[in-house]
Amino acid sequence: MSGLILAAALFFTGDTLAQKAFQIAGGLGLTAIDDTLWMEFRLTPELSLGKLGVGLDLPLRYNPTYGIRQADYNTRRDYARWIRYLRWGRKGDRFFFRVGELDGLTFGQGLLVYRYRNRLYEDEAPKVGLYGGGRIGAVGLEAFTGDLGRLGLVGLRLSWTPFAKLRLPVIRRLEWGISWIRDFDPDENRQTDDGITAYGTDLGLPLIQNPLLRSTLYMEAGKFQGFGQG
Repeated sequence: MSGLILAAALFFTGDTLAQKAFQIAGGLGLTAIDDTLWMEFRLTPELSLGKLGVGLDLPLRYNPTYGIRQADYNTRRDYARWIRYLRWGRKGDRFFFRVGELDGLTFGQGLLVYRYRNRLYEDEAPKVGLYGGGRIGAVGLEAFTGDLGRLGLVGLRLSWTPFAKLRLPVIRRLEWGISWIRDFDPDENRQTDDGITAYGTDLGLPLIQNPLLRSTLYMEAGKFQGFGQG
């Protein structure tokens, strides 16, 4: 089965006022599957209880000739695919992790990894990624793999906020980080040896941090092993 999003007509987000225990997003568009065009309506809510969160993906596809697409609800695997991810906490907490779909993952300021998503296409065996880390005092750690089922794209980042204990509202957020990224199998062919490694370092000072506007003053440099840098 192959799928292609042809057009997106509507996107929306929302959440409750009470501790944001329920957040929802969705979209309306057209999808071509096996040469048949379907109108697709998707809900992607997150249900949370404390630090525990469950992200869902609830599809509804309709075609004027065939009606609602029943093939989306035939097997246990179809229902299992409704679970996008499980998470505990969020980035910035003392400890956090997310397993399943990775969406919008950025390392540092985004020179090497920017809004990475491990599920580009809808397929029979969606990738199960893992992203996690935490902080001990002024030292932070992040790590991810795009697919627990095979050795592909992985990353590790260490960060340090040297002025975290200061009461100054802006300077205390200054963060220095170093990143290591490795794609062991870019073409997903185990018979080839085409792995590539990248290193990076960044220095960032968040100036404005609120739900409506985020602004950061930063510098970042990266190097691909055996290739260029910038």
